[in-house]
Amino acid sequence: MYKSKYSRLFKMKLAQLYLEGKSSNELSKCYRVSKNQIGYWGDIFKLHGVDSFIHIQPNPCGSYKLLVLKKMWTNNWSLGHTSAYFNLSSPGILSKWFADYRTQGLVGLEPRRKGRPMANQPKDNGAKQPEQMSEKELRAEIDYLRAENAVLKKLEALAQQKRILAKKKR
Repeated sequence: MYKSKYSRLFKMKLAQLYLEGKSSNELSKCYRVSKNQIGYWGDIFKLHGVDSFIHIQPNPCGSYKLLVLKKMWTNNWSLGHTSAYFNLSSPGILSKWFADYRTQGLVGLEPRRKGRPMANQPKDNGAKQPEQMSEKELRAEIDYLRAENAVLKKLEALAQQKRILAKKKR
C-alpha cells in the first residue's frame, strides 16, 4: 500500500485551515509544507469532505486511467482540478499518465510490475520423470546420485575434521 509522507489527519487539518481563510503562505511557513500542496489539499477537501485523502486504488488499471484523462479533456479541466476531483494523491500522477498515454498509447496506461525483475529461472535440462525412464536410465541415475551423495558425505567429514582441529588448537 502507498504510504504518504503526511498523515491523512494532518492533510485534513491544513485543508480545513486553508478553507477557513488562513493563507497558504502562513500555513506553509508554520507547518513546513509547500503552499501549492496546501492549496491542492484544500481543493480535494472542498470536493470530497471527510472522504478526502483515501486512495482506494493504489495501482489503478489502464481503463480507469483513460477514463480520468478523458474526463479532463472533455471538461477542459486542469491537471490539478482533475486530480483533486478524482482524489489522486498529486497532480504529478495525472501528468505521468498523460505522458505515458501520449508516448505509448493505451499500453502505457496499463499497470507495470513493481520492484526488481525476477532472476532467470534455471532451465529444465530435459530431465525425465521416473515413470518415463527405462530401467537402464534409472540405474544410471541411481549410480550418479550415489556418487553425488558420497562426495557430499566426504565434504562434510572433511569440514568436521577441520572444526575438530581448530578446537584442539585453542
